[in-house]
Amino acid sequence: ETIDWKVIFDQLDEGKYDLVISGVSKTPDREQAYSLSEPYVSNGVVLVSLAGKENPATEFSEVINERVGVIDGTSADDLAEYVHETEGKNSTIVKYEDSDRLYNALKNGDVDYVLSDVGVYAFYQKNDPSFKVTSKDVLTNEPLVVVAKSDNTALIEDVNAAIEELRADGTLKALSEKYFGADYTTDIDTQVRGIPG
Repeated sequence: ETIDWKVIFDQLDEGKYDLVISGVSKTPDREQAYSLSEPYVSNGVVLVSLAGKENPATEFSEVINERVGVIDGTSADDLAEYVHETEGKNSTIVKYEDSDRLYNALKNGDVDYVLSDVGVYAFYQKNDPSFKVTSKDVLTNEPLVVVAKSDNTALIEDVNAAIEELRADGTLKALSEKYFGADYTTDIDTQVRGIPG
């Protein structure tokens, strides 16, 4: 079942399901509210445009008077709102429900840039080389984790054991290379670096 990202944690809290395994970034707020697994994939937000864009921005704060797409309710959305509010840039933030709509909007020229998780970008770029990261670095560091309710630590211990088994036998690396075109599962930086303040 596909769940709207904006309600996924509410439904976890309500007991509709036991785990969220949906590209969830490790954040300080989530660490306080939930039980999180060990990170299984490196992740962070990058700025993406179409290849061939003249003088593309290398930092989100350089995007002025252009349209930036984000997935509503994600850390990329939070970053876009933060920069927009604190730096007073005249960019327009356009929110989408999912990655397909986000990347189709970029492809169709409905937005000039997207802020996207690096793994999501890698998946789309592997299938369509017209997408290109323009940021000079990953703008945040938010490794991906599996999430359970805060009192469900036993389930997270089982998840951690499964992650370690998949890492040890090479399955995580193989899946990352198959779907993202590179290994994002080895030497994960677990130090979260998100939105300032």
